[in-house]
Amino acid sequence: MIKIHFYIYCLILIIFQSTSFAQENTDTVIYEMANFEKSASATYREYQWLYYEKKQSAEELLVFEDLLGVYVKRLREAYDTMMLLSDKNVVESRDIAARALIYRALTFLEKAPIDVSYFERACYDYYDAMQLYENTDDIPTLFKPLPQRIRVGGRYYSRLIDLLDEKGQDLFAFG
Repeated sequence: MIKIHFYIYCLILIIFQSTSFAQENTDTVIYEMANFEKSASATYREYQWLYYEKKQSAEELLVFEDLLGVYVKRLREAYDTMMLLSDKNVVESRDIAARALIYRALTFLEKAPIDVSYFERACYDYYDAMQLYENTDDIPTLFKPLPQRIRVGGRYYSRLIDLLDEKGQDLFAFG
């Protein structure tokens, strides 16, 4: 009888430890995703500064586009991992991945009047960001407040939709 109680106790202990281990893993992934998002946001702001203030060459700007691409890829992989680990933190990880896609789409919109292929790439990133919210009732991250405001030009933006709307105004003449 004592052996049975011991085995049940061990089984319960293993189950609780595995759930706490999974929770630690999801917390770690979310923490890393938040760090990558901060880096992606900083890269976007640096890109804006170089594009408008410093008037850097296309080669230097391509480095920032590639760097944003790396962040987007890593965040998408982390989001896919979160989908496999737990349904608990999916909303936060989805928002982070979608924001990174929108940051990259915004960088592509900067060059869209110069090269049509950038407009197409921006549309694909926007579409991918919105696809993350397909079959959910959650509000897309475009309409949610940003974790930190973004300064572009002389204005500050607290939602991505406002920034995207302003960037889209420049494209009416283009389109």
